[in-house]
Amino acid sequence: MDDQRARIVERVRKLLALAGDSAAAEGEIENALAFAARLMSEHDIGESETAPAEPGGAAPDPDAPIDTADYTQGRAPGGSRNAATWEGRLAMFVADLIGGLGVYRDHAKSYSVRGIRQTNPDGTAKLRSGMMFYGHAEGVALALELFAETRLMIGTIAARRYGGLYKGSGREYCEGFVQGLKIKLDADRAAERQGKARALPDPTGQTTALVPLQADQRHALDRIHRKRKNAASDWLRSSEGIKLGSSSRRRGGQYDGAARGAGQRDGRNHNASATRSRKLT
Repeated sequence: MDDQRARIVERVRKLLALAGDSAAAEGEIENALAFAARLMSEHDIGESETAPAEPGGAAPDPDAPIDTADYTQGRAPGGSRNAATWEGRLAMFVADLIGGLGVYRDHAKSYSVRGIRQTNPDGTAKLRSGMMFYGHAEGVALALELFAETRLMIGTIAARRYGGLYKGSGREYCEGFVQGLKIKLDADRAAERQGKARALPDPTGQTTALVPLQADQRHALDRIHRKRKNAASDWLRSSEGIKLGSSSRRRGGQYDGAARGAGQRDGRNHNASATRSRKLT
């Protein structure tokens, strides 16, 4: 085995070891499996070369105690003074995708771009709404990055196709896209709970391999994420003095079923883990 191949094989082993780490966040596990599958396909690496690691690994222990020592919260700015419904739903999707996190809407606040405070022509500060993610520090950092990049991507597509992202058809497209993301995530997890293999896409969106995901791991992760989210809510209340209630938002305006349907199709076809897979290189 030459040096370059040996390095690639070692990288695959480390990715598979991460996937089997009971302390890893769900996003890390899925991204590690996806990137390992891509490398194995591109370089024709067999399972015998990566032994003893196995895709999926042992199920994590759902009864392990939750350590909140590194719990924190972080703010992801929205694109306008009043957060759109689709931005709030995107934040909830991101928290669900990563697992064990909570999220709530924050009041509009002043902001800076490249260190420059943004102001109106009269000198008053420009304000932006925000989404506050809270929970384990690594998950919060991941959520902030994933929310920002996904929000920018969805908004850019909507603006190019429909001329905007907060009103009319552009807003409908964005809401449909987030719906599509949630539909895909729910379907993937349902397949995992049934012990079925599913295709994991690489960062280019191409299917590279079928990686069997164990049902016991999925069920264990579900329990862990519920415990982590409950622990995060307790931490937010006790450490930050914030007690969250329920709220609902109604949107007005016309409904464009074609734009929403187009967004939903794009959302279902999007690989939400692609950004994190690239970070594992």
